[in-house]
Amino acid sequence: MEKPMNDMCSARSGRLGMVLTDIIKSYWSLALFLVWMAVGVFPLSCYENDSMHLLAGCSVMANQGVTVPPPYSYFYDMQPLVSYVVVGLNAVFAGLTCEQLYCLVTWFAACFAVVGAVRFCRRLTLLPVHVLVFALLFLPESYACAMYPNSAVPAYACFVWAMCMVLDGRFVLAVALMGLAPLFRIDVVIVYPVLLPLLLFVYGRKKVWRCVALSAVAAVAVVAIVTVGCAVMGADPVRHTLGMYSSFDAGGQYSGQVKYALFTFYTIVSVVVLPLGVVVLWRRRSLLLLVTCLLPMLLLHYMFRRTGCAGKHWLYILPFVLMLCSTGWAAIARWCNGRRGARYAVAALVVLYAFCSVRITIPLAVAKVSKAWVGNERQEGPFLTLLSEDLTPMKCRFGIGAGQFIPTADEMMIASGNVFYPFYIHAYKSNKDAMRREAKAYADTLPCYDIAALAWGDRIWYQNLLLDDGYAMTGKNDDGYVLRKGGSTVDCYYVHDDIPKGDAAAAYRTLKPLKRPGRPLLVVPETDARAYVMDKLVALGKAVRHARRCYEVR
Repeated sequence: MEKPMNDMCSARSGRLGMVLTDIIKSYWSLALFLVWMAVGVFPLSCYENDSMHLLAGCSVMANQGVTVPPPYSYFYDMQPLVSYVVVGLNAVFAGLTCEQLYCLVTWFAACFAVVGAVRFCRRLTLLPVHVLVFALLFLPESYACAMYPNSAVPAYACFVWAMCMVLDGRFVLAVALMGLAPLFRIDVVIVYPVLLPLLLFVYGRKKVWRCVALSAVAAVAVVAIVTVGCAVMGADPVRHTLGMYSSFDAGGQYSGQVKYALFTFYTIVSVVVLPLGVVVLWRRRSLLLLVTCLLPMLLLHYMFRRTGCAGKHWLYILPFVLMLCSTGWAAIARWCNGRRGARYAVAALVVLYAFCSVRITIPLAVAKVSKAWVGNERQEGPFLTLLSEDLTPMKCRFGIGAGQFIPTADEMMIASGNVFYPFYIHAYKSNKDAMRREAKAYADTLPCYDIAALAWGDRIWYQNLLLDDGYAMTGKNDDGYVLRKGGSTVDCYYVHDDIPKGDAAAAYRTLKPLKRPGRPLLVVPETDARAYVMDKLVALGKAVRHARRCYEVR
């Protein structure tokens, strides 16, 4: 009996080894992608100012007790669940701040979303994992979303895995995830009509009415889950969120930034490979797959045609864009097979885009795009100059590394050199976080002081560090709030005047009345534009700079 038992154990060990070998062969590229992406996650610091306001509400509840709704937030009705997830985790992991926990939640959600997107696309396209991961490299939002806290990422992760569960035939779990996702961020429901074509993949075109019925059941269940969840958390996404989007759409204040967000989401590479993927699916008569890809894309593009000012607004369609782009890449690979010259040409273009970049200096003479306040921190990250010129005002530099900064409303994106993007963000976040900590190191020497916020981000960027230290927020109103801890008080004032960027005189006229006798008035600007203004005041003798981003008004 002993020998057969040993043979059986050996057989099981052999099968387990084969399974592990298959997993490693199939998913090594995905694992490498996730490790590479993690570089930009650290330090665990938020660089996007809208999320800073949401984080402040989390810190206030962690310090002063949980309330419904939070005493401070950012568009709480649109994204109620994430605040309580962060506060709940803070109660368990007390050694981490709310900011660090929100960064970790976003990172983990992004990792799950990447794995789910690859799994989903592989199921429908039958393409190898390494082809899908290669295509992800040229879709920067797939990894950029992991590098700053954002409620769209857990909503996206829930949605991606809901689609995976639909294809697996686990309908109840899919509906549960689809109900959970809008509680993280309500706008994910825009792409939910894709459920019908996915059900047709599962049950076949001969059972259309069954698929329609299941879609209707899912819609009712999602509405019920969201309604109950929002009622418990004191949120009203229908009235407040729809009103917000309507006002943004009518006002058009973000419409000028949509083109930058679309460029950084798709990149110039996808302009070629995505239409090629559409053509390939059309010629194959894969019409159901084509509809599955194009339906959510068209819906989201229509809804965010004037307000999609950052890559995160297009995040929900990333799996469908990935399917089209990876199909296009596979077609290019087949076309290059047996054509040595074409293979080398495509490889050279890919390497140039992924590793090489051009950086320029925007000349001050170009009035409409002149931004003298854009500092070196927006051109950080690894960059090795190979060629440069000083003959033109643009002062172009060509080299290996992270490319030209492209402004979007929320994210720091680059035009090329995507392989270096995580290192670029790591450098940017490290520098930005160090600047506010330098400001705090000086301010900690003062028992009491006032602080004026010239811009939206200034209202909470530095102050979050005080909340992390246990300060309590009191007296919040439309003009500011007070932070207290023991005998130390910090009065925070909002500046409502619309100060033109670069206008130091207007800034000083606004700040001077806020200064109280015997009490320092500090300005800790989160934005480059306001730091530029304060530096001009220092040159005029109207302010003193105590740290890179800490100024005292005279």
